[in-house]
Amino acid sequence: MKIYGLIVLFILCGSLLVAAQDKKENFNDIQNLLLKFHIDGEINIVLTEPLGHVEEMKVDLSFFPRENEYQDVENIKYDATPQAEITQNEKYITYLWEDLENGKKLTYSADASIRTKNTIAQITKKISFPFSLDPSYLKYTKASPFIDITPEIEQQALSIVEGETDMYAIVFKLADWTKTNIRYDLSTLTADAVQKSSWVLENKEGVCDEITNLFISMLRSLGIPAKFVSGMVYSNVDYTWGPHGWAEVYFPGVGWVPFDVTFGQYGWLDPSHLKLKDDADSGSPSTEYSWKTTASDDMDIRETHLETSLSDEGNTIKPFINVEIVPYKKAVAPGSVVPMLVTLENTQNIYAAPTITITKAPGLEEANTKQVLLYPRESKTIAWLLKIPEDSAPNFIYTSTLEAITTFGTTATNEIKYAEEYPPFRKEDAYEILNSLMERAEKTQLEGIAFSCKPDKQIYYKDDAVQVKCQVGSLHEEPLNVKTCLLTECHDITLLPRTQKEVVFSLKAETSGRFTATVESAKQVAYASIPLNVIKTPQITLAHIKPETVEYGEEVHVSFVIETDTPIYNVNMDLGFSNVNIKEIEESKEMTIVTSSKNLINGIDIDFVYSDAAQKVYNDKKTIKIEVKNIPWYAKMIFWMARFFQ
Repeated sequence: MKIYGLIVLFILCGSLLVAAQDKKENFNDIQNLLLKFHIDGEINIVLTEPLGHVEEMKVDLSFFPRENEYQDVENIKYDATPQAEITQNEKYITYLWEDLENGKKLTYSADASIRTKNTIAQITKKISFPFSLDPSYLKYTKASPFIDITPEIEQQALSIVEGETDMYAIVFKLADWTKTNIRYDLSTLTADAVQKSSWVLENKEGVCDEITNLFISMLRSLGIPAKFVSGMVYSNVDYTWGPHGWAEVYFPGVGWVPFDVTFGQYGWLDPSHLKLKDDADSGSPSTEYSWKTTASDDMDIRETHLETSLSDEGNTIKPFINVEIVPYKKAVAPGSVVPMLVTLENTQNIYAAPTITITKAPGLEEANTKQVLLYPRESKTIAWLLKIPEDSAPNFIYTSTLEAITTFGTTATNEIKYAEEYPPFRKEDAYEILNSLMERAEKTQLEGIAFSCKPDKQIYYKDDAVQVKCQVGSLHEEPLNVKTCLLTECHDITLLPRTQKEVVFSLKAETSGRFTATVESAKQVAYASIPLNVIKTPQITLAHIKPETVEYGEEVHVSFVIETDTPIYNVNMDLGFSNVNIKEIEESKEMTIVTSSKNLINGIDIDFVYSDAAQKVYNDKKTIKIEVKNIPWYAKMIFWMARFFQ
């Protein structure tokens, strides 16, 4: 007799046993991780006839790590008790036992070391949609048991991507809509059993597998190949490694590109993602069993057990997304509603979809996280609204910190001030600015335009006048009417065929950062990033002076810290009895001077000469005072006379 069985391992986002881990927010900015992976299972042979036996028992395990561009399997080992014939191919690790007695206990396991990598898909140019498809990918465009395709799903997908022809933009919009509109909830029935895509669309809730199912269904409804990936991932909810599901989307000419909608990782994966399997459907079995017996049977099969742990952590990556945060008005009256502008710059020639999170801001009026699509080398400005507190004391100026951080760890800070003496900013004006930015964000990329801008100087001091010159060139064969803008200043221009125009903007230097200029038509927009380096007049102080007291006549090691509010260069310290030269002080510099306590009686006067980033030279004098104890009377007289006759 031959009987078949299987176990479906549902990826329920944290429902299986995992190995504990020291708390860490994420691994987004880490180059690679060395992970240890373990899986095991158990079978007890239970036969109704005491003299019966199992002629053959086979386990096909499909849940194990394979080599791909995101991970290297450094080694993998298999084990079985009693000894089994073990083989591996691309699809399965197979364990085969023969001639087994009633009551026999079988165990099987696999252990692996895997180097996972932080890799972003290298999509450098527009892939037009729709496209012709090789027949081998057609199975990933069809409905499956859990990834169904209904008229409602197709209509929803069409409404999200209406008019879009850029493949990456289409996938991004579907992913972002799913993440924004499907509520992640482990407390619902989705935590106990996987639900079909149609159920998810109707109920607007689910966990990672439901979220991924719906995303894949919408892609397939448009004819875009996508498959379900299952594996392990690190979660900062409970700081453990657990099972997880995400998608891979086929891009013609590129291959399969990962999209983890639950984590908001589009076109890339952080290295805590360990891929164990992919399939056309989320409900495909992880373990399949087959056996031959001489009697009736009732196999006792234990659920597969998984563990993942971190063995080694690589270096941090070099961020390629620059970020700046600027309030539309730096100082406003209490109760104002002010746009807060966040500019993102993609410094590489690839598509990118970073997450931007506001970690500090007063009165944030919406969710603190947004996902942004950036084309190669593109800069884009998005906005949040701040509701400034209404309560304030007269004659007081309040300062609030603004802070934004991107997916890859780049951070920007700024501040906004509010007091009764500052002018108010109306809610109506704030919403007008916000709506304008939102309309611009919906526009597609303006093609056939050469657009670049640069300021008239490399370095400015606060409140300096700045001129920004922009060159706008057209590659079109017909005249083109466009509008160019920088902050609130805009110019309407007509570009003749294959000609170039210069547009000049004026602004006041306030803070360093990157500003975004735009050139746009009715339905399209192009961006240019403008760096502005604004420096302060340096102010230095001496802090943490030690020791506080010394005995007369002893050699003293005097330590102190030079602090500066802006970087200074070519620093010369004249102490009277010696000179010290320092190439650069960025924020602070610890110093130690060895001298006699005799030199401390009247204090040490230090003459500083230094320059700022613009090479302007400054002179300053600071004094180190330390109490000298037990000074002999004659020494006091000598030092008094020396000071008198200076």
